[in-house]
Amino acid sequence: MNFPDQFFDFLLAPFNMLMESDSQTFWITYPGTAFFAFAVYAWKRRKKTLRLRAMLKYVFPKKIFLHPSTLLDFKLFCVGAFYLFIQAGILLSVTSFLNAGVCEVFQTIFGSSEPLFKNTSTGAKLLIPVIIILFYELGYWISHYLMHVVPFLWEFHKVHHSAEIMTPLTELRQHPVDFLFIPFFISATLSIVFGAILWLYGENAEVYKYWDMGIFVVIIFSTYGHLRHSHVSIGGGKIISHIFQTPAQHHIHHSTDRAHFDKNMGFCLSIWDWAFGTLYIPEKDLKIEYGVNDPMRKDYSVINHVFRPFRESYRVVQGYKHPFSKTGSRKE
Repeated sequence: MNFPDQFFDFLLAPFNMLMESDSQTFWITYPGTAFFAFAVYAWKRRKKTLRLRAMLKYVFPKKIFLHPSTLLDFKLFCVGAFYLFIQAGILLSVTSFLNAGVCEVFQTIFGSSEPLFKNTSTGAKLLIPVIIILFYELGYWISHYLMHVVPFLWEFHKVHHSAEIMTPLTELRQHPVDFLFIPFFISATLSIVFGAILWLYGENAEVYKYWDMGIFVVIIFSTYGHLRHSHVSIGGGKIISHIFQTPAQHHIHHSTDRAHFDKNMGFCLSIWDWAFGTLYIPEKDLKIEYGVNDPMRKDYSVINHVFRPFRESYRVVQGYKHPFSKTGSRKE
C-alpha cells in the first residue's frame, strides 16, 4: 500500500473502526445494545404499561446524550481511532516476536525444535480458546490494576475516569498511553499461550475450529458489553457476578465513592477480580456518581485531556506532586 492510500485510511480510521465485523466497535453492536436496553426496560416494567415514549427516554435520555462529557467521548473516540490505526502494525510485529520468543524458550527447556503433535485434538480445540480468553482477561486485569495503583500511570488513566456521564463511546475515552500500555501488556501475557501453541502444534494449529472469536465479541457487545459504560444498570446474582463483569459492576469501577476505588478491574469476566480480591458486587438500585475529583472532570478540552497527563505524570515522578493528591485525583 502506498503512502496516499495509507494516509486516506488514516483519515477514515474512526469510520473504519465501525466497519470491522470482528470488533467491539462494529456498528451493528450499537443498535444491538439499544434493542437489548429496550428489552431490559420492558422486563423491568413487565407488570406495568409500556409506552414507547418512556422507553425512548429511558434508552436515550437527553441529559446524557447532550451532555458536554458525551461530546468529549466522541472526540476522544476519534483521537483513539487515529492512534490505534498507527499502533496496529507495531502491535502485530511485537506480538509475533513475543510468540516466537516464548516458543523458543519452550524448545530450549524441553529440547525439541519440532511440534510435539501433528494434529490438534478435539479436546484442545475446545479448551484452548477458553485458556486464551482467561489469559486475555488476566493481562487486562494486571495492566488495568497497574494503571490505577502506579501514580504516574494513574495520571493517564484518569482521562477515562474523568467522564461524568457514561455512554458506549466512553470505552474509547482513553489516553494514548492507555492504548499503548494495556494492549501491549495483554499481548505479552497471551504470548505465553500462543508460544505454547506454536511449540505443541506448530504454526498451522487449528485453534478456533469450534469457536469464532469475532462472533463471540460481537454477541457480547451487542448485548451487555457496551452497557458497562452507560446509564443502564444490569446486575446479576452471586454466581453470575463472580464470573461475568456485569454493567452494574463496572459502574462501581467508575464510582467516586472511596469504598469503590480500584474494584472490578476485569474486562468481560470477574474471575480475576474474584481471585485477587478486587471483586465488588453492588447492591440493587445503588445510586452512583461518576468521575474524578480533579479539574479534568469539568474540562472538556481534547487538547488538555491528551497533553495535561504528561505534565501531571512528570510532576508525580519528580516529586512536585504527591501521588493521588487533591490537585489531581479522585484518590485524595
